[in-house]
Amino acid sequence: MIRFEPYRSSFYGFARTLRASVNYADLHLLYRDARDVIRNILSTDTLLRLRIIICLQILFVKRVGEDEIEQSFYFCSYAERILSVYQINEAIQRAFQKIFQSASTFVRGGSGWVLKRVLFIDLHIGRYRNLRGGCATITLPPKIKNKHALINVQCFDGRCFLYAVCAKLYPVKKHAQRCSKYMHATHTFNLKDIQFPFEIRQIKKFEKQNALKINIFGIENSDIFPIYMSKAISRKNEIDLLLYKNHYFLIKSFNRLLNAHRGVHHFCKNCLNGFQRESSLIAHKKVCLTNKPQSVRMPQDTTLKFTDTSKTIKHGVIVIADFETITVKQATALPSTSKSFNTIIETHEPVSYGFIVIDANDKILYHEYYAGSNVVSRFLNSLKRVAQKAIELIQINNPMQDNENIQYSKDTCCICGKKFFEG
Repeated sequence: MIRFEPYRSSFYGFARTLRASVNYADLHLLYRDARDVIRNILSTDTLLRLRIIICLQILFVKRVGEDEIEQSFYFCSYAERILSVYQINEAIQRAFQKIFQSASTFVRGGSGWVLKRVLFIDLHIGRYRNLRGGCATITLPPKIKNKHALINVQCFDGRCFLYAVCAKLYPVKKHAQRCSKYMHATHTFNLKDIQFPFEIRQIKKFEKQNALKINIFGIENSDIFPIYMSKAISRKNEIDLLLYKNHYFLIKSFNRLLNAHRGVHHFCKNCLNGFQRESSLIAHKKVCLTNKPQSVRMPQDTTLKFTDTSKTIKHGVIVIADFETITVKQATALPSTSKSFNTIIETHEPVSYGFIVIDANDKILYHEYYAGSNVVSRFLNSLKRVAQKAIELIQINNPMQDNENIQYSKDTCCICGKKFFEG
């Protein structure tokens, strides 16, 4: 059984190291036995705001001539942040995966070292001081913030989603940004199997368990776009949230948040298009809500130009191929004629193929025709051989030849017409 003992401590206990002496030759077996022990140590911490690093001291052996030498190496994981008991298992798994990857890379590097056994495990635990981070420090872009259309409930426990929902259902007149105003309301929700910090993949479960309708929007370069639109049309309690830098804001005025043009006061949440009259918005929704959510953005440059100049250059080798097939009837039992149905009655079976290979000057390089069995496999094998020869042909450096129909310039590209630039 793996047993950790205190090894060292620093910064008045804010950082400490636990060490367990082990004797394992299989890293995956070690992970299986150690993960539960480490989880129990971390879950019993009175204040679960931690950063952990897991390290393994591994003994390797290498044969040099007739001698065999041994040397130990130290492999560490990345620093994993843990703010909730639900994050412990994933943090331990990520830490061991990083160690496994580092050790595997070390062995495959051609050094000749072979893993012999693990000597000990070090568990480095540090207090995570969230006063310098967390949801309370997230600031919105000025263009969005100055609209005063959002409520930013500041918190440090990763439950900003829950507090934002509470701010909608249990509004307060003063200090709406304080999470303490909503603590009493968090117990009214069914949070079974809901983990925090909240991930969007849990939204349907949360809606169903609490009879809510929640829409989530994102922000990029001060532009709003829909991330998740609820399909629960019949529910009365509709909540709009903005997700920015993993923090949820309550949208208290959706129209004010999107309003950027005078006279446009009503916006569709599904496509974010605006209308002057509410009646126009209602008529628009009848069509728009049948589509998936999207954000419509008009191009900034109103001039349409051809830019894919690579398609104007002739290919060095071109293959033109064609198949001939026959239809073969299929034996099948038709389902009941009382309902509409689809069934296969014939299939196309290839019986022959032909292809021709030409160069950029329309010169025939190769041609082939075949009729018989195994048409598809024979065609693919032939095409593979031709492709290999074509690659060898393309790689030959031929001298450049001037084209009388093209005007060359030392300053401008003859293909795309753009000016050359230095560097």
